[in-house]
Amino acid sequence: MEYGDHTDIAVNWAGQQFIRSDLSFTIFLLSPDEYEGGELIANVFGGEPAVKYDRGDMVIYPSVLTHRVGAVTSGCRRAGYKAQFPSRSDAKLFMQFFRAVIKF
Repeated sequence: MEYGDHTDIAVNWAGQQFIRSDLSFTIFLLSPDEYEGGELIANVFGGEPAVKYDRGDMVIYPSVLTHRVGAVTSGCRRAGYKAQFPSRSDAKLFMQFFRAVIKF
C-alpha cells in the first residue's frame, strides 16, 4: 500500500457555510516498529523529509502541502488524518498555521 502525491485542500458545504480544509493532520496509531515503510513524505521547500513517529504523535501541516505515504513493505500502517476549520480570510488561515506545532 502507498498513497501518491496529493494535497488535502477541499471545500465542503456544512449547514449554512462553506468549510475549507486549511490544516491537515496525521496521527500515528501504531509504533514505528510494527510496520516497515509507510513514512509520511512532504514536499517542503524543495526537500522531502520522511517521518514516522511514535504511536499517538501528531503532525499538523497546511492542507495545500503536497505529501504522500511511502510504500508499506511489511505489516500494516494505521493513521488518522484530516481536519477542517472554518476560515473566512487568509489572515485567519495564517494565524491557525503559525499557532500549530509542526514536527517536520
